[in-house]
Amino acid sequence: MVMATARTPWFAGQRALVLGMARSGVAAARLLAGFGCRVTGLDLAVSSYLAEEQKALLAEGVALRVGPHDPEWLAEADLVVVSPGVRSDHAFLEEARRRGVVVVSEIEAAFSVSTADVLAVTGTNGKSTTTAMIGSILAAAGRPHAVAGNIGLAYSAVAFQEGTVALEVSSFQLENIRSFRPRVGVLLNVTPDHQDRYADVESYAKAKASLFRNQTRDDAAVFQDGDPWGLRLREGVRARILTFGHRKPDGDGVYLAAGRIRAKLAGRDLELLEGRRVGAPGPHNLENAMAAAAACLAHGLPADAVAGGLESYRSLEHRLEPVMEIHGVRFVNDSKATNIDSMRMALLSFEAPILLIAGGRDKGADWESLLPLVREHVRKVFLIGEAAAVLSRSWLGVELVSSGTLIEAVRQAREAARPGEVVLLSPGCASFDQFQDYEDRGRRFKDAVRALEEARS
Repeated sequence: MVMATARTPWFAGQRALVLGMARSGVAAARLLAGFGCRVTGLDLAVSSYLAEEQKALLAEGVALRVGPHDPEWLAEADLVVVSPGVRSDHAFLEEARRRGVVVVSEIEAAFSVSTADVLAVTGTNGKSTTTAMIGSILAAAGRPHAVAGNIGLAYSAVAFQEGTVALEVSSFQLENIRSFRPRVGVLLNVTPDHQDRYADVESYAKAKASLFRNQTRDDAAVFQDGDPWGLRLREGVRARILTFGHRKPDGDGVYLAAGRIRAKLAGRDLELLEGRRVGAPGPHNLENAMAAAAACLAHGLPADAVAGGLESYRSLEHRLEPVMEIHGVRFVNDSKATNIDSMRMALLSFEAPILLIAGGRDKGADWESLLPLVREHVRKVFLIGEAAAVLSRSWLGVELVSSGTLIEAVRQAREAARPGEVVLLSPGCASFDQFQDYEDRGRRFKDAVRALEEARS
């Protein structure tokens, strides 16, 4: 049912195809159907998630087609909505554009309906944590809000939310926007990633910079101070610019001084909180906290709410998530680490020796660049998935175990671990070789650890 506060979108009543029926696609299909669209969802196969939703979707008037996509289906379409997992250069989408069918991302469809302010976060690493921190600050301020995007709920599922939406967005979601315009846009960082999908780092960075394309002087854009790509991509941005980093900014921004997070706004300098009070471990989370603070201060939230929200924040599931301690061995779930930069931050977050579970589907990463850090922090590596071979070639001089599966890696790591050590799942790879997504991988890791504890008991 359409909410009274929603905007009537440009796509109301159109014939729509939704390409990719995972969580974002299912939410988009429901949104479109609610505005009188004739909706057909397309996917190559029925996932467990789609199987659960299929009956309800059919009852809501959404048709489903499973299997190879026939270009002739486009003859009956005005619009294609793309889920983030689908490549923008997919042959079906190229044919849609050739025929004059409008192609947009799921976040574009949701934005066309929403009346809430959007605080959007993108970057190679830290997106989920920073978005969740913004949500924690909004809660501390008592503001109506939702947290959505890649972090869990699809934007389309909260399109009727009042107040503010803290939204995690990927480069994939930004590839097919038209009018999407966040009140505050945050670019955390850009490092090589998704080289299996982009020709080079520059094209990947430009996709992320689309976040600022439609902003005006009434909006705000947040960049990391000193990030080379951030410095390049802010050129031409029309929005008010704030920075975050480890030195006092020339303009407005948030920075770290003597272990304290401070802000400089309109010539005023104020302390927010001590860095050690941020409710998440690791130096990278201090940067995430500063980015969240800059975004929320730019949005007009009071400093005390920013401080309170950062202090009350707790780590998300699958992001350096403590699982259990067994005989003095800590098990930590960092399944969200799907690239080597996330893995690097995880390795730097522990002083204790690490038994690392790594691997999955490689994305063309430079694994040799991590070798010195692995040698310094990791006592033994347990390899899983398709990337095991490339990791074996790249990490010479490190004790490696070819575990194959995650369950076997957990068992072997437990047998090898000593009290005071950390068994860390931080794969550095995509999950799609053996799992539905990184969340599925993380939950199976936690299940395997709990099974060890139950067996011990």
